[in-house]
Amino acid sequence: CMQPMVEEARRRTGREVRHCDVLHDPLETADYYVCSGGMNLLQPSETRQFIARCYAHAAKGFIFNLPEGDDDSLVYNYFRPADIRAFGKELGADVRIKRGYLRRDFTAAFYKPATSEKEL
Repeated sequence: CMQPMVEEARRRTGREVRHCDVLHDPLETADYYVCSGGMNLLQPSETRQFIARCYAHAAKGFIFNLPEGDDDSLVYNYFRPADIRAFGKELGADVRIKRGYLRRDFTAAFYKPATSEKEL
């Protein structure tokens, strides 16, 4: 994450936006964690750790996107939506997947079971 992006997010939303290393820094509880493109270059095990940590610290849910496909790249971290759905179920999440807005990309929403705001 780049600091100018953090500043722009703060400006646009009027909310607190933090710059941290999700894999290592302490995370605070928030209603939602949102990640767009932040896991594209991680190793698959790091991606699962990232997802699990954000979901664990979210009161309502974690929404993120990933490149879609077989992990045949030396650069990008591809996943199949079915595998992410299964991982979400392991975490106890109500999982929603949206595809088709970008080629080879999908969005996943992992909602806590008690969350009533389940739109994706």
